[in-house]
Amino acid sequence: MQLQVTHSKKEGSVGPGKPAGSSIMGIQSRPDVPRIRFGWRPRMLAHWIPGFLRSQLGRTRVTMTRRALAYRALAYRAAPVSISIILVIALVQGPVLDAAPLPDNRIQSLSVESGADLAYLGKDASGQSVYATVSYTEGEMNYFTISPDGMQGAGFNVQYFEGKNLGKLIVAETRDSLNMPMGNGSPHKDVPRDDFSIRATGTLRVTRNGTYTFFTRSDDGVRLYINGRPVIDKWKPQGTTEYSGSVDLVAGRNYQIKLEYFEQGGPGHLELLWKKPGSDVASHVSRSGSLAPGSFLVRETEGLHSSWQAEYFEGRNFEKPALKRSENVIDHDFNRSSAAASVPRTNFSARWSGKLKISRPGLYRFYTTSDDGVRLYVNGQSVIDEWRGMAPTEHSGEIQLSNDADIVLEYFQGGGGASIRLEWEGPQSGRRLLGPAGGFRGLEIPSSVTFVHSLLSQNSDSTSSPIRFATMGGGIESTLMAYEVEASGLKPAPVQISGASDMSAAFTKLGLLVYDNGALIQYGEGGKQQELLSLNDAPLTICSDGSLVTSGSFYEPGANGQSFQEYPLAKFLAAREDDSNGDTAANAVVSAQCFSDQVLLLTEKELILIKRAGGLEAVRRIPNAEPMNGQWQGNRRGLQILKENPLIFAYGNGLYTWKGEAVDMLYRGTGELSCASGPIAVCLDSDAGKLIQFDL
Repeated sequence: MQLQVTHSKKEGSVGPGKPAGSSIMGIQSRPDVPRIRFGWRPRMLAHWIPGFLRSQLGRTRVTMTRRALAYRALAYRAAPVSISIILVIALVQGPVLDAAPLPDNRIQSLSVESGADLAYLGKDASGQSVYATVSYTEGEMNYFTISPDGMQGAGFNVQYFEGKNLGKLIVAETRDSLNMPMGNGSPHKDVPRDDFSIRATGTLRVTRNGTYTFFTRSDDGVRLYINGRPVIDKWKPQGTTEYSGSVDLVAGRNYQIKLEYFEQGGPGHLELLWKKPGSDVASHVSRSGSLAPGSFLVRETEGLHSSWQAEYFEGRNFEKPALKRSENVIDHDFNRSSAAASVPRTNFSARWSGKLKISRPGLYRFYTTSDDGVRLYVNGQSVIDEWRGMAPTEHSGEIQLSNDADIVLEYFQGGGGASIRLEWEGPQSGRRLLGPAGGFRGLEIPSSVTFVHSLLSQNSDSTSSPIRFATMGGGIESTLMAYEVEASGLKPAPVQISGASDMSAAFTKLGLLVYDNGALIQYGEGGKQQELLSLNDAPLTICSDGSLVTSGSFYEPGANGQSFQEYPLAKFLAAREDDSNGDTAANAVVSAQCFSDQVLLLTEKELILIKRAGGLEAVRRIPNAEPMNGQWQGNRRGLQILKENPLIFAYGNGLYTWKGEAVDMLYRGTGELSCASGPIAVCLDSDAGKLIQFDL
């Protein structure tokens, strides 16, 4: 068991965004709510009032009939041209309220930096399910994973005690994770704000062999034990401080974890995080199956052919041999203990030798962080030479490599502090510790598209199939960059496509389909292009089987994927009454989405479910799809289906379910939701700075 302690400053949290729009007396203004003027028809008002109540109640469903409404005018003021009427609505038969929102225990949220879009990518080489967000300005990818790693059962059993030394038990609860920024408040309604302590216990299981680093952030004292062995022990008053300790764990085994904490006075804070082997970021230790920040892992095909051959000596210049052994990585903090009993804690030197395996010719960069001197040689060539006493300092050097290479690192400790660490990065791999090939490493995707608005994916749940995804952005012109990731890493030469500002695209069974300037274009290997269809209207959606929906037609590809059958939608779009003048107008399609053998259409006044079976057949429709009515204005992402039975979908800032003859709102976000359905349903609410996991 290796133990290292680090410190960091307390990080600020990202607060939720504020909903747009103004409000009067707490009622949000809505552009779609009509004014009532002299000359209104009771029939029209009977349509409007249920919708208005639904829009304000948000998460409930209001069912009324026209006869159930009675209107009582309390005051009026006559005017030469119009009469303003103030109405109080008395319900002869009260509204039937159906509890529609999801309960809190079926919703988990994770604070994230705002992102432009969200997608489920599939399973990476390690078998973990990967979701990704992409930033708007720089096109930077951030990854979130679900894996069987983590706390088993209900998670952490958390007990609260009186006093700082685990005195009398106050109350107990279960938690998915230990992420408790208390500030000047209390972690539980029955626990005082100050002078209390916590013991959290549970069973931890991991799925990969390797070194796991645990981090605590606490104000005040904290202790962490794994299988009874201390990993972190800082039982003292302090401001929010980060500590870390590393432990070697074996896949498939259960480990008993125990964390103890006390809060003496003032603000309180407690977090427990970990960094898994191959991962580049730390995430909260959570119940298995929970979403957490992670890395997109690919197989580590580069590194050492075998372990480092380590030699330790007495003296600064390799005077007297003291120890020989094999080591997987060079990442030592000798301040706590020497390398071994035979090696002195000060005034010693060490040499590590190995054979470097590379998979791609190119420029390789090496990083050392040492206290004191260090020298690095690759194929006998000096890459870093800092043979002098120093505090912990990072140095780097680079070298062009075309084949495997010999590598030697030398180090000396002259007195005082003692530490040494060696990392590297290659042409298409991020910075990480240099160890034996054959494990996993985090993938880094170079940012090449700016002002990103879309993240597309052809998710794969097979670890042997490539994962394909693309980012799309731009302003006056659009740029799409399509990537393909194999188990060993990113394939070179991603496909780059430029087009008009309204260009759209999707990964389908026909390949990457792109709509641009009135044409549907198929992109194959190496960016090969073939025009498949000429269109008068831009697609509202391109389906995974290559079908597409415009505002007036549904197009289905033939067996060869080269020809399309057009099915007009006019017969499904019933004329609607225009409330302003009584005329009829087309019931235009606003958004569409495909799933299985069905298509969901959203028009300005209704939801229509169409079945595809040798043609089109409407199977369900709702003439007035409240509480969605009016949300289509300014909506960019359109319908997003998360579950088929019962039908659950996202649109605008809402998550909805369609059961029978009603549409219920399950969740309302701060801003427009971007959602993805993989093993779990996840939505990004950028305005609130949250990634939300739903148990549907």
